[in-house]
Amino acid sequence: MLFVSHNMSAVLQLTQRAIVMAGGNVVFAGDSQRAVERYLASGDGDTLEYDVRNARRVYHGTGDARITHLRFDGMVPRFETNDPIRFSIGLLAKENLSRVRVSLVLHRRDGSPVGASFSRDIDGVTAGTERELSVVLPPSRLAPGGYFCEVAIGKGDNVTGYINYDGVMETLYFDVMQEQNELGLLTEWQPSWGPISLDRLEVSWASSASDLLIMTGNK
Repeated sequence: MLFVSHNMSAVLQLTQRAIVMAGGNVVFAGDSQRAVERYLASGDGDTLEYDVRNARRVYHGTGDARITHLRFDGMVPRFETNDPIRFSIGLLAKENLSRVRVSLVLHRRDGSPVGASFSRDIDGVTAGTERELSVVLPPSRLAPGGYFCEVAIGKGDNVTGYINYDGVMETLYFDVMQEQNELGLLTEWQPSWGPISLDRLEVSWASSASDLLIMTGNK
């Protein structure tokens, strides 16, 4: 059985040996873990802008609009763990659009999903219009590591129903850098801890039975 996938998490779960291909040629054949590392190392690196007019689409959209390009708003696609992720979407309206909404699914580099985010609908545009949408993913305390996105444009919500015009998968690759602690040293982060660095726990001593007796006796 030959299993073909861009989902690295599935590859690791279902296979022990794997082949990596590029340009129609085999560039690696061997252990699945090493194959995934080779595949991820050949990612988009420091790419800031993506011409996606001929990219592979993940959503079966209506075609009423087309994503033409995606671009990070910055010098390099690297962020701190609590930075907002800012990018732009080039949109070409094929039909009159009454409303426009942006959705995003965030993945780790191994293909495992991290989470999704949906914008509210905004005013649309007329057919033939080409404009850019500015998008901000609020600070999400992402753990250090590599990520990529699926991005879609459409309209609607969980009440009215989602309608997608167009969508692009495996785009907007970026890295979240390790934080430094109070001593200026890089903090450790293990992949097994998950993709989100949760806010710091708040801890205090619970009242013991003896404390309660003392408090009662003082009253």
